[in-house]
Amino acid sequence: MKTETVKLSQIEVNSANPRIISDDKFTKLVNSILALPKMLELRPIVVDNTMVALGGNMRYRALMAIADMQPDEMKERLTGIRDFQKKTAHEQSALIEYWERWQDNPTAPILKASELTEDEQREFIIKDNVGFGEWDMDALANEWDSEDLNDWGVDVWNEPLGGTDDSTSTGNSEIPKSEGNSLNDTFIIPPFSILDSRQGYWQARKKMWRGVIGDMGQSRQGKLIQSIEMQYKDLYTRTAEHRKTLGISFREYLDKYVHDEVKQHESQKVLSTGVSLFDPVLAEILCKWFTPYKGAKIFDCFAGDTQKGLVFGTCGYEFKGVELRQEQVDINNEVIADRGLPISYVCDDGQNVANHFEPESQDLLFSCPPYFDLEVYSDLPNDASNQGTYEEFIAILDNAFKAAFGCLKENRFAVVVLGDVRSKKDGSYYDFGGDVKRIFREAGAHLYNELILIEMSSSVALRAKKYMESRKVAKMHQNILVFYKGDPAKVRNEFAPIEITEDEQKALQEIIDNYQPKEEDAAPLSDDGTQPSQEKDEWDDLLSEINHFRTPYMSKGLVAYERYPHIKECLKDGDIHIERDEQTGEIIGYLWMQDLKKKPLSRIYEIISNRKGLGRKLIEKAIAIKKQPTLQLYVLDYNTNAIEFYKHMGFVEVERETGQPKGKNNITMEYRGNAVSE
Repeated sequence: MKTETVKLSQIEVNSANPRIISDDKFTKLVNSILALPKMLELRPIVVDNTMVALGGNMRYRALMAIADMQPDEMKERLTGIRDFQKKTAHEQSALIEYWERWQDNPTAPILKASELTEDEQREFIIKDNVGFGEWDMDALANEWDSEDLNDWGVDVWNEPLGGTDDSTSTGNSEIPKSEGNSLNDTFIIPPFSILDSRQGYWQARKKMWRGVIGDMGQSRQGKLIQSIEMQYKDLYTRTAEHRKTLGISFREYLDKYVHDEVKQHESQKVLSTGVSLFDPVLAEILCKWFTPYKGAKIFDCFAGDTQKGLVFGTCGYEFKGVELRQEQVDINNEVIADRGLPISYVCDDGQNVANHFEPESQDLLFSCPPYFDLEVYSDLPNDASNQGTYEEFIAILDNAFKAAFGCLKENRFAVVVLGDVRSKKDGSYYDFGGDVKRIFREAGAHLYNELILIEMSSSVALRAKKYMESRKVAKMHQNILVFYKGDPAKVRNEFAPIEITEDEQKALQEIIDNYQPKEEDAAPLSDDGTQPSQEKDEWDDLLSEINHFRTPYMSKGLVAYERYPHIKECLKDGDIHIERDEQTGEIIGYLWMQDLKKKPLSRIYEIISNRKGLGRKLIEKAIAIKKQPTLQLYVLDYNTNAIEFYKHMGFVEVERETGQPKGKNNITMEYRGNAVSE
């Protein structure tokens, strides 16, 4: 018997084949063949004299599925396969080209079982699908990656029975009860000037609130975000300079330079986090501590999302917010519809807040304004986050807060949540908090409390060492400023004591007695002052940042497209070493290392720099941190400048691909030392 290649259309599936396959396993089979088509040559489809498949029916079905794929669908499928992600840029391109050619003329390798009798063919159908051996679990655990095994369809580790409770919120407006007391009857948390959101009691309460208000984007969907600037909010902000250089619109940029998976990820960030979700526990404690009674009226001239409003309404307060962006107001109104809560939103400039409230009619001003240009929310000329200078930004806040102060009743509080931001020119702080204090002081307010909110970890934990090169201390807190309008001596008369039960008092005392910050949970926040409202995975900011930096190089074919989960995994493992501008903190280059233990060798997977001298620094770093004796890298044969640079740094050519078009052959270079000094 010998293997031959025939048109796929010549083969016929065996309707009598007793073997079935689940959708999940079939998907993995298709992926396996896409990533390694050579496997078909080693395991051809076995057919009888009439070309009916005796063995390999599932592989035949998988090939039919690939043949039916559209080119874009096939490429997208490939980019999602881990084995594809491990390949070099050249190998990825070659594999895509292979399948594109194959789709023009689908074929399959076969073996004809012409020597088998009819009974032997029936016997073969069964025996071909029987596995007599067992897995050596120790060998699998020690020598193979569990994710690879799962991708290849090997069932050796299964999830335990029962699983976890992954129920979703119903979005009801009743606070769940705990041990006989409703959530809004408790004292909440220790009334200290340090609010530690890392503590277990804070996180447990936050989880309960998420279940109550349920505004995690599930009610929004894409139809509610009509503007692509809102749908891909972070991407719109990050690509501004690149688009300006290219001279194209954001829509054109999305079509030409942004992969579908990147768009899906960026859109999901908006849908899943509600475009900056405010911490509901923070909203709860501040409204309860600084309002005079249930049913009090709370308002905000920079309303943003619905998180604060939903908490206020659920706790029994009235709330009305002024929000500049019509898209956000539409989202908010959709979220609060049919909840029966006393909250509402109006679309207007926060500077016009006095047009929507009577003078001295409100009981609490509660606001978390934009942090200057840290996050640009829109291109509207009167958007505070879209101002050309910090002074113009502060002027808008000055107008808005002073107008709002006039709407506040006498002997009432105003609460502002903020975090200072650094200048992108020299890296120094603007003293944002100081300017807000000045605004309220000029309006006639007293600074009554100043609280510090310590938050959960964010990606800046990875930047702390780099920051210290310019002696910047990584920031891991937000500021909460509490102002009082009127006579501070009258607070006791205006605000009744917060009543708690004896059991609640005991629970509170226990918390106070055992209060210890959890250092193992601590990690600094964004040095630029990421808002306390952002609830996202600690690596998401850095992941988005590195992908934004890579985008121009992907469009030029200098680096391969990589899936978000793969990059995220490498960031977590410390394989990607990022260099930043000392003044602005922006990424200016990176080194991506691979540790191939089975070879064994270390490989420079990617190296990108946009500053003179940085490339040499990154190569020297790779030499210093390599985990294996041998250090290699790939470079395409057309990139003569890079080849000469690597030779200059002590690398020599050890292997060269052939057979590909000129400019697409990979050269393997290996470090042998003796770099030329400068």
